[in-house]
Amino acid sequence: MFKLTHNITTQFISLLIFLFLTIAVSIFGRKTVIFLQKLFATIFGILTLIVITYVLLHAKWDEIYQIKTSNWITNFIPAVTIIAAGTGISWAIAGADYSRYQKEANSNKGILFAVVSGAFIPLSALTFTGIIIAEQLPGLATSSNPIEMIGAILPSWLFIPYLITEVGALISIAVLSLYSASLNLMTLGVKTKQVYAVILNSIIIILPITYILFISNNFL
Repeated sequence: MFKLTHNITTQFISLLIFLFLTIAVSIFGRKTVIFLQKLFATIFGILTLIVITYVLLHAKWDEIYQIKTSNWITNFIPAVTIIAAGTGISWAIAGADYSRYQKEANSNKGILFAVVSGAFIPLSALTFTGIIIAEQLPGLATSSNPIEMIGAILPSWLFIPYLITEVGALISIAVLSLYSASLNLMTLGVKTKQVYAVILNSIIIILPITYILFISNNFL
């Protein structure tokens, strides 16, 4: 199994690489961001399917079928509530921002179908896969580094693609968030160029990240 030494130096270097890639892409124009998002979606989507397929093929289905039903009130409903709040509800206010990435020729029905299916299908697949993985890794929910813990159950040839997928997905989300910074600032009455908005938001984001990685020992 390929494994990097986990220390402050590797954390710092990884953070710098992540910030550089995120900020570099965010500074470019709208067409570049859309092109890269399509590219990211294709590459990391395929890699995700490969990881999911491996997990499903190597799952211990006989043990999974024997899992006892949990409490719906204290477990299932709170979990669904958190998922709903973290996806649909939290993104409901981003309609105006989201429209910046749409073509004028796109129909309202087409956009609605793309948004709903694009959120529901991947989320359902990942949630189901997460349930399967959680059965193999009982301590996953309380792990301080769940990404590394999941990678431990994968073969060495799949670990690197899995890690690239995780990092790539985070960069993809961060790019859209930073690129949207200028519009969010304008709603607050602050008019500035895209590059300055990206830098300002990057500084704000770096502060809690620095605290979590290098100061707090038990943030989670």
